[in-house]
Amino acid sequence: MAKICLISKYPPIEGFVSSYAYWLARGLGRRGIEVHVITNAEEVDDNYKAKIDKQDDERAPRNVTLHDTCFTPEQGHIPPSDLYVEKMASLGIEAVKDNNLDLIDSRYLVPYGVSAFLCKIATNKPLVVRHAGSDLERLLHSEYLNALCVEVLRRADKVVSTPVFVALLNSLGVTNDKIAVLQETVDPTVFSPRARPFELSRYVPGKLHENVPVVTYVGKTFRNKGLFQLIKALHGLRKMKFTLLILSQAGQAGTLKRLIREARLEERTIVLGFVPPWKMPSIYKISTCVVTAEFGSPIHHVPIVPREAIAVQRCVVLSKDVHRLGVYPLLADEISMLEVDPTRLGDFTRKIKKVITDPDYAEGLGKNAWQRFRKIEDFEGYITENINLYESLLRQ
Repeated sequence: MAKICLISKYPPIEGFVSSYAYWLARGLGRRGIEVHVITNAEEVDDNYKAKIDKQDDERAPRNVTLHDTCFTPEQGHIPPSDLYVEKMASLGIEAVKDNNLDLIDSRYLVPYGVSAFLCKIATNKPLVVRHAGSDLERLLHSEYLNALCVEVLRRADKVVSTPVFVALLNSLGVTNDKIAVLQETVDPTVFSPRARPFELSRYVPGKLHENVPVVTYVGKTFRNKGLFQLIKALHGLRKMKFTLLILSQAGQAGTLKRLIREARLEERTIVLGFVPPWKMPSIYKISTCVVTAEFGSPIHHVPIVPREAIAVQRCVVLSKDVHRLGVYPLLADEISMLEVDPTRLGDFTRKIKKVITDPDYAEGLGKNAWQRFRKIEDFEGYITENINLYESLLRQ
């Protein structure tokens, strides 16, 4: 059975790339596959970290070993740099040699794919590269990173992608036989209607409004994410009873605080910060609805948050932009979700009001969405596809 070196973003780093890496490692480990994760998670700025209790052993699931970089004074040099690429490549080389690992996997081109590329050169092991939309739609446009990123993609033994990017990869010289189209999915044994509720009172004592609808937002605080528009929409409903739960830290934090204050929502808002992937099912469980309202994004990506929420039978509120992506067109407005136009404040307010005034209606939407999506969430099939990909490379 293959033994894997995975060089990637990883919790406590926030974000979907980190979450994807975690669930892949966990799923492989559950199948008895040894996974060594190489990451710089401990060194990343706290603004981009989830809160993890030191006694929480979920970060390293069964058969998963973590190798974290750390900063030491002797690394100082002029001009200064974080040395993420070099340190992760070195840890990866050591892990491969010391543990007789068979294959290198990586997620996100910079710095992880570059580190994995160096590790491949040093160990002569097969390399799998997984990219995000931002890798191909932003990094490739950099005059300083383009040549390196293209080289990593071309010289990888397999590039894991989505149908949207196959033509672009072909134009870069990545042939179809080197491209594997694998679609991430949600683990229904974890993201389940039976998830245990998150103990919010432990984190925000004295500010929890019991038995009121909870409107949840998960993500960064960038302007096109829809959070600012959500706050403005809730301003018109401020006299109603609800809690706005925000899981976010990085980005325009000052702007976020100002908008909450101007909307007079201080007493109704809890900014929790990011939590690790394995606690997200419990967050969804306490949510009446989960809002993913990003719009006008120049980067093509399909948010996983709504699928996770739906797997817990929760109502999702999606922008028109998100509703047309991935599998979300399978959902119908006001039948299995609520579609909003974040640029039309009245529309946004009206849809959110439906959830706040009638939580049973929201629950019905969540159940309808779950009935629709439960048939397409095949996490074990996804893990099997990854194992088959690894084994095909090792047979070459």
